[in-house]
Amino acid sequence: MAHQSVWTTEEEFIMPTYEVTAPPARSRRSLRALVVLPVLLVLFLLAARTIASYVIEYRWWQEMSQVPTWLDLMLYGFAPLAGATILAFAVLFGAHERGMKFVGVKLREHARYATISTAALLLIGFILSAGAIDTWTVVRFFGGRDLPVEATAWKDAVFGLPLKFYLFDLPFYVALRGFVLVLAIAAIAVYWLTARGWQLRGRVTEFREHDQVDIRILSLPGSLRSRFVRIAAAALLLAWALRFFLGRYEMVWNDHGFMVRVDYVDRLILGEHPKPAIDDHLKTGHI
Repeated sequence: MAHQSVWTTEEEFIMPTYEVTAPPARSRRSLRALVVLPVLLVLFLLAARTIASYVIEYRWWQEMSQVPTWLDLMLYGFAPLAGATILAFAVLFGAHERGMKFVGVKLREHARYATISTAALLLIGFILSAGAIDTWTVVRFFGGRDLPVEATAWKDAVFGLPLKFYLFDLPFYVALRGFVLVLAIAAIAVYWLTARGWQLRGRVTEFREHDQVDIRILSLPGSLRSRFVRIAAAALLLAWALRFFLGRYEMVWNDHGFMVRVDYVDRLILGEHPKPAIDDHLKTGHI
């Protein structure tokens, strides 16, 4: 007679229990060290050439007994970039925070995301500042504030501005305009990416099921009502307008092949703004 086993209902649903214990703190520290140390080593190897260059440069200035001069040069080259980076980071961080607020998400509720996004925004701010700001243009602008009267005696016949305006002021205004333009575009992009990214974070599986991508997912309804977006858009348009306003002064050193500075066509473009003295200079060929 075959053996038959009888199972009760209670026995069928009895499941073994397992106790899951977290790894000890020492193991977690060891694993973290295995990840951090190689990353630090790679960063050191990437920066080794730059570090060696600074060491050699310092030793050279030390032999010349001009270390304070070298430190001043380092400060002049670093301070404008650091200031621009801090300003860019503040604007981008504000755009990121406003984008999260637009969708009703608070940054402090996501600690790890806050750390990663802050580091990324700081890096983006540094890249934008390094690409848009010429540090020596900023140094020349502030260095030309206290020039003697003799240095500002000469004035051009078109706008009646001194030479220091074209050597120190105008390059700074052009660089500042470019920085504001780039920063405004980046702020709007960060705001849009943050807001739309958090709106779509729960719909990734839905997009995978469709073969085609609907372009309407790029829209962000209601974003134009945001005060931050309006301010950024106004800064963008103002920087774009300044491009044409400052371009007038660059006509003073236009090279036309047979002459340099303002010609007849430039005079018509400038309209009635140039001083009447330009007529005499055009007739005598001094411009």
